Amino acid sequence: MDDYTESSDFLEEKEEAVVVQKKPRLSLSLKKKVPAVCTSEGVAASTPTKRHRPVLKPVNSSVCKDRYELTKSEFDYEKMCVPFVPQNTKKNNDWAYKNFVSWRNARNLLNKENPCPEDLLEQPWDVVELSYWLPRYACETRTQDGKKYPAATVYSLLGGLLRRMRSVSLDCPNFLDTKDARFRDMHAIIDTYFRELRMTGVGADVKHASLVTKEEENALWEKGVMGLDTPERLFYAVFYYNGKNLCLRGGKEHRSLKISQFVRYEDPDIYIYTENGSKNRSGGLNQMDVENKSIPVLACDKLKDRCHFQIIRKYLSKLPNKAFEMDCFYMKPLGNQVANDPDKAWFANQACGENKLANVVKTMFSKIGVTGKTNHSLRATGASDMFRAGVPEKIIQERTGHRSVKALRTYERTTSSQHKSVTEVLSSSSAVHFVEERSNPSTNSKPALCSGSECFKSVIANATDCVINVNIVPNSKSCEDNMH
Repeated sequence: MDDYTESSDFLEEKEEAVVVQKKPRLSLSLKKKVPAVCTSEGVAASTPTKRHRPVLKPVNSSVCKDRYELTKSEFDYEKMCVPFVPQNTKKNNDWAYKNFVSWRNARNLLNKENPCPEDLLEQPWDVVELSYWLPRYACETRTQDGKKYPAATVYSLLGGLLRRMRSVSLDCPNFLDTKDARFRDMHAIIDTYFRELRMTGVGADVKHASLVTKEEENALWEKGVMGLDTPERLFYAVFYYNGKNLCLRGGKEHRSLKISQFVRYEDPDIYIYTENGSKNRSGGLNQMDVENKSIPVLACDKLKDRCHFQIIRKYLSKLPNKAFEMDCFYMKPLGNQVANDPDKAWFANQACGENKLANVVKTMFSKIGVTGKTNHSLRATGASDMFRAGVPEKIIQERTGHRSVKALRTYERTTSSQHKSVTEVLSSSSAVHFVEERSNPSTNSKPALCSGSECFKSVIANATDCVINVNIVPNSKSCEDNMH
């Protein structure tokens, strides 16, 4: 019994010593002096004073009910355990799987001697089978009209299959990892096939959202599509400038827009728009350091009716109280007859439908006889206009919400007038210089072609806070004469 007591005391002392070692070291001036404990054998080592636990006040059930809400059930928490997948990504995964199943069924009908396994994409995964069949799928899959997919689309299909398989289990081998030697043959086949697609011009015609020109925007105002005098015109105007100036995406960002995202301040008059999450800013543990997009919308009197601030202010003043209760920005416009009564709301107590919002820009431009425009055209136009006006990339990136400069620069588009000027530069027999005049967003930006001292004077007269590079052409007689 004594041995057990001694060993137990020894363990307690050892545990206490370990705990003491884990305490952070303090400087001598900060250490708290602890009185020594006297024993029959002398003065023992100092022992730390015991910490007293705080006395908890009795719990008030009414206070707890007001502060905390048990709104989620155990079933809700179980659903939250499923990793977050964006809606567009889920659609891509489902499309990739349906495309693969369609190819597999067709191939098994055409080649019954060597059929593709029905459970190829199911557990347990066979690396050898995946390495054999996936490159054949990549090379043989076709569109519904029998055309080859571009390389980027084929790679997206393979990525969709991989994401779907990994949603079942993370143990799925990453067959797109080029460093994985087990899929070396697969990567070699796909690489060769992608080169063939490039050499034959498949996928060379990259489609971008059609930009809105200044002439087309002016036509929307001149022909009465946009304005501040009727509910429909006001609705089109606020939708257009929200999409262009705030660089909203054409789909979910317009549908989920809320009134509470616009906060007004005075002196100066300004609205601050704050994004509530987006495609590449969805939040989560991996984006703790990513801030929400925040854009100021300032009043500009010289823009008159086209001032985005005044358009938002007028639109919000004509919304019914129901819109603020619902916290819904886009409400269904009423008939133009309500515009005669200044006290009546211009919009119904009903939010705009998803289909109506998806086709707003298409409907607007059809009224002036222009086709090919979509809601995404507004975002692309806003970013492209800022590039052409020389706005710093950092400011453009803050507007668009892009997290990488590479993705942002896809909106740096060239115009037909720029290509025409380049053609004249290359085809002219005399020395002609390409000069692009940068103008305000409210005016048309037209490239100019000039030569000699006229070109130099034109640039100097319009240049402010910029660096001018002058190229002198010795063979040009006009330039030599002007230099003398």
